[in-house]
Amino acid sequence: MSTFAAKYGGMDTAGIDLRQATEEVARSIEELDGKVKAIKSEWVGDAAEQYEIAIANWRKNVDDMRVLLTSAQVSLDDIVERYRRGDLGEAKVWNAKK
Repeated sequence: MSTFAAKYGGMDTAGIDLRQATEEVARSIEELDGKVKAIKSEWVGDAAEQYEIAIANWRKNVDDMRVLLTSAQVSLDDIVERYRRGDLGEAKVWNAKK
């Protein structure tokens, strides 16, 4: 028999954990940019321009992650609420059979 369990603690913190990871990525990008700016003026050729394109893309990706996380959080909250209602309903059924 297969078992399935909803772990509410994990569901409650999943969105928070993902948001924290996203913000850590954003901080790492900004930290990298700060370090690169110190030496970028010494670069020759297209490297500086290509770096600016890359860093802009990374920042946009982080912004996209934030948007997706907001949407996912709404869905996750709905899922958690439905599981809780289902559990309460089943508990009432079993309690009535006592």
